[in-house]
Amino acid sequence: MQDREKIEHIFIDIRSKKHDLSYRFIKRLFDIVASISALLLLTPVFLIVTIAIKISSQEKTRA
Repeated sequence: MQDREKIEHIFIDIRSKKHDLSYRFIKRLFDIVASISALLLLTPVFLIVTIAIKISSQEKTRA
């Protein structure tokens, strides 16, 4: 019975930490930094795809 109480206590501690203000702040900060990094890394890919689509659509209208 004590093992079960220990496990329940661990789960309660984990749940309470998720609602902690510092945890939420760090998670939000990570989400923002990760999103900005992904956008910066993918911008060249988006530009290349955009240019390729433009060129492809211009060739189709000429034919």
